[in-house]
Amino acid sequence: MGIKRSTIHLEFQGFLETPPAWYGLGPIGIPQYTTQSVSIPPGMEKELQIPEELILGKRVEYFMAFYLENYTTACILARNLVISRDKITIGEIDFLLYDPEKEEYMHLELVYKFYLYDPDVKNGIGRWVGPNRRDSFINKLERLKNHQLPLLYREEVEPVLKSLSIPIKKVRQQVCFKASLFVPLEMMSCSLPIINNDCVIGYWIRMREFTEDLYGEFLFQTPRKQLWTLHPSDGEEWSDFNKISNQLQKLLQKERSPLVWMKKSEKVFLKFFIVWW
Repeated sequence: MGIKRSTIHLEFQGFLETPPAWYGLGPIGIPQYTTQSVSIPPGMEKELQIPEELILGKRVEYFMAFYLENYTTACILARNLVISRDKITIGEIDFLLYDPEKEEYMHLELVYKFYLYDPDVKNGIGRWVGPNRRDSFINKLERLKNHQLPLLYREEVEPVLKSLSIPIKKVRQQVCFKASLFVPLEMMSCSLPIINNDCVIGYWIRMREFTEDLYGEFLFQTPRKQLWTLHPSDGEEWSDFNKISNQLQKLLQKERSPLVWMKKSEKVFLKFFIVWW
């Protein structure tokens, strides 16, 4: 996959620099929690070590916890709090926080997503779909609004809050919803409604558009999903057009839409998806 050295600090910074999907209250009326870009002092990087093969969703939870603990005044009272009823899991609360400076309690839900804009879908906000069409922006918003955020007020959570001395009436709810968005190539200069357009970082095409005439002179990588927070300039062991085409065909046959990093020159890099659908 082209990356051999440790990139954990670069993954962390890439996570922080991923823009929020909206500012303010957004489409579900919940305030967005935004992070700031930071640098990791020498020696602190050792505290960020996480298992190499940990999936992207779990990696960003580690990054968020590291950020909260080291770069904010908030204290983490609970993290990945599993809520059960009759030994059946009904949900999970990402973070319960207390900020002593603000004297404020917070329930924070973290979301880190990659979505592609499909203009063939009728519903405007419903046009943002996952690379393999297994999820969508609108479905995630609905789950946040109707399940994840209301979970705090379930009766099953009450004893947990009491054990942590958290007064339920004083808990604020926020969402840290970061998104990397990709549009059809011809829409790269378009302004789109509802979402933060700063999240648009690349485009998507189909394999028939990935031709030697257009792409033959460049170099490529298909990074593992665990490394999707990285910038393409951090890649190594680049492949030529013919080699990457064979790799892409194998992934597409499995109905997997790969993320592709393209190196046009030593200073110019692009990101795009090739979709199977």
